Amino acid sequence: AELRRVCSDLENQAMGLSDAARALEGVWSLSHIRDPVAVPYLARLLAAREKLAPDLVKGLRAIGDEPAADALISFAHDELEERRNLVRAALAEIAATTNDTMIRQKAMAALKPVP
Repeated sequence: AELRRVCSDLENQAMGLSDAARALEGVWSLSHIRDPVAVPYLARLLAAREKLAPDLVKGLRAIGDEPAADALISFAHDELEERRNLVRAALAEIAATTNDTMIRQKAMAALKPVP
């Protein structure tokens, strides 16, 4: 419960549009939480703050569980090229390093070109 509160506070800080430095600090801190509880917060920020995608994608990649992979997969064909490329690189890393067959298969499927 405490970690959820911390994640929520960091997400709120990162969503703050008036202070870019504090927003970046919130994203950086949240992206270093290596617990699956951070996944929904990272995913929401990835959708809302595309300029902060590098740290958010790193955070999801580092967690690397199925919900984190699913969050990344949802951006695998994103219209924003930079975010899409970051996500696809993270999914390729997950596919290459995970011991979880389901995650590997989902990541590989997401990396296929859209017909």
